[in-house]
This record gives sequence, C-alpha cells and structure tokens, in this order.
Amino acid sequence: LRGGEPITFVALGASNTVRGGCQQWQSPSKCSTPKYCDLTEDGNPHGWLLQAFTAINRTWPHPQHRLVNHAMMATGPEAFVRCLNKYVPVEADAVLLSFADMCAPIRDDKQPETVEETARASYGVALEAIIRRLNQQADPPAILFFNVFLWTNFWHCRGLCHFSQSCDPYLGELAHFYHASRVGMREALWHEAHDEAHELPRETRISTGSPAHTRRYEWEGWTIEGGRHLDLGNGDKLAAELLFYWARRVYEHAVPRAAPDMRVVGWLSEGGLRSKGAASRAEGAASCFSFDDNFGGLVAAPRVVAARGWRYVELDSASAVGPERLKRKPGYKASKVDAVLEVDTLSSGPHQVSVGFLRTYSSQAVVRLSCLAPCRCVPSSLSAHSDATTSTTVFSSALAVESPASKNCHIELRLLSEGVFKFNGLQIF
Repeated sequence: LRGGEPITFVALGASNTVRGGCQQWQSPSKCSTPKYCDLTEDGNPHGWLLQAFTAINRTWPHPQHRLVNHAMMATGPEAFVRCLNKYVPVEADAVLLSFADMCAPIRDDKQPETVEETARASYGVALEAIIRRLNQQADPPAILFFNVFLWTNFWHCRGLCHFSQSCDPYLGELAHFYHASRVGMREALWHEAHDEAHELPRETRISTGSPAHTRRYEWEGWTIEGGRHLDLGNGDKLAAELLFYWARRVYEHAVPRAAPDMRVVGWLSEGGLRSKGAASRAEGAASCFSFDDNFGGLVAAPRVVAARGWRYVELDSASAVGPERLKRKPGYKASKVDAVLEVDTLSSGPHQVSVGFLRTYSSQAVVRLSCLAPCRCVPSSLSAHSDATTSTTVFSSALAVESPASKNCHIELRLLSEGVFKFNGLQIF
C-alpha cells in the first residue's frame, strides 16, 4: 500500500467469515450470496470483509487489489492446514484467520481448558501449523487473528461467557509468539457493552433508560442466533471498522518484522501434524477433497465409488437446535444401520487418510472406518455426537493405510448405530 502496489488480502475462517462477503469473481461461492454482497442504503456492502476491503480500496485505490475469501461454514482450521497451498495463494500480502468462535475450550467436567490444553488440542495444533507454514514463505504475509467472541453459550457459560471460556487467551499467546496481529471484538467492545445492568433482559434495560450509545454495543444489538453470528445491520459495520482500523495502523506504523526464525524454532506441530516421510505434505500440500465450496475448481469433491443406504444431499438444516432452516450444506448422509459408503482415495502405496464429517448434538451415530482389500489399515470408529449445540465439520485422526503401488486405496464408512451421519470431506497426505 505504501508503494502504491496492489494487495491480495486472504481470509480463512468459519461462518462469520463467509458472511463477510467477497468479490463477484468468486461466484458462486457461498460468500458471494447477495445478502452478503449487495449494497445498503449508504452504498456499502453488507458483508464486513467486503465493507473493509471497499474502504481500503477507496483509501489506497488500485484496480488490482484483490480480496480472496476461502472461509467455509462451520469449519475449523483442521480443514485448511494440510491444504494451505490451495487456500492461500503464494502472492498473499495479508492473511486474516477468524476461527475464534469455532473453539469451545471446555473440558468434560465443564471447566475451562488451560491455554496449554487448548494449544495441544487439534484446533490449537492446526492453527499453529498454519502460522508456521505462512511464516516459512520467502515473502511471508502479514497475519491477523480476527476474533469474534462468543458472548453467551447456554451449555458452557450459563450466561455471559468469561474470557477464560474462549479461545482468545490461546490466540493471544500464539500471536505474541509469532509476532502476528490480533483484533478481538471482546476487547474492543467490552467496556462499552458491559455495565452493572447487563445481566437484565435487553427489553428491561431499554425501558429503564440505559444510554442508547451503550445499547448499540451490547452483543444482542449486533449479533443474531444467540450471539453466534454478526448481524448484517450493525455487527457488520463494527467488524469492518475494526478491520479497516488495523489496516490503517499497519500502513501508518512501519515496524521491522521480527518473527522467530522458522528454521530453528520449535512448537507443537513438531510432533503434532508432522509425520515421518510426509512432513511437507502434512503442513500444507496434501490432497484435499470437499463437497462444500470448490472455490473455482481449487478443491474437488471426494470420489464416491458406491453408496448403499447413503444419499447425497445439497440442502440441509442450518442448525441442530431451533427452527429447521435449509441451507446449502452438501454431503452424503446415512441413518440406517449397515449403510455402506465406498470412497476412492485416489492414492496408492503408503499414505494417511483423514475423513471430514459433521459433528452435532442431535446425533449419536457411529461409523466404522476401514479399508477394502487389497488396501490395509487398522479400522477405527467415528462418532457424530458433540456436546456443543453448534454443528461443525471435523476431521478424524490420521489413519495410516497401505495399498499396492498400482492400486488406489478404497476406504469404507459403515454405519454401526442409529442416528444420522454425514460425510463431507477427505484429506490424503
């Protein structure tokens, strides 16, 4: 920006990032939906990413500025880390990571995880590996954690969530270690949004005369669905303002880059995502398949060979709890015991497989993941159940498989119990 050159701004995240919108060249990706990209009465688009990017282009104009939104609904960093080369173009100048609202760091005893426990979970290891991979590039991009705080969660917080019940503490540690930027909506709005009367119902606070400027910043005033998502009337503007402010500060205050030397630094992914003989593929160059957005052909759908008792769905319910609303959530579903799905990994010889599936509170389904001869592996079980009310896409632990050099390995998903199981992605590395 300082030299008048074009920038490529990349966003990875979950549903709140999808709702940030994108440029029309990304159509028909979900982020290009008209409700995120059409213009409001003041001439700004609804999506917060697109609003901020429009402001950047207006302040430092260039016809080749490019916004790349590769976020996916209800999907954490585990889905991106092994295929980062597909989701982040090498020419990226800035990468925004917005997965904070995808993390629920609560142990089975309902107590918050420690920062170390969050760091060693799959969420933390994957996010750290993304940072490491980006910093290893010859010309590393600026990295920004954009944290959308989950202000309330019935199952975990029983009211307003405390700072320790979010992923923000871990993200702060990660940002500090790798010299990345961090913008948190909780820090930015807490003192404006919180007062002694905040525990009262919103209607009571309004009727008793709470200042209008304070009510504007209460989370009920700029979120929907119980605080899970930014609304498209106020929350989008707040997020866009915070993002643009970060861009302006980076532009105005040049600071020499002093990130740790990636050749010698050690962190969790040293023993987490890396595997012997496949370190580089595990950290960004694997083969990834998804039924979700293909982002202009970057990501292909898994190759299903046979489906007995499984059916492909394009539209699915938007939430596991509350009124049923259909959204585009493609994948293969099964609900009858012994339903079998056969999938070609399109790889031979020794490799590893990770299966993407929907985890939800409403299902107790379990499937058996195994290999079909002559491919060999140790079978495992995958459970679709989650204690969280939000349905999310997760990826299974790596399954080591081996097949003859001339034969692709085929895996099988067999439903073992009643309930709905949904297969929606595959990673080969």
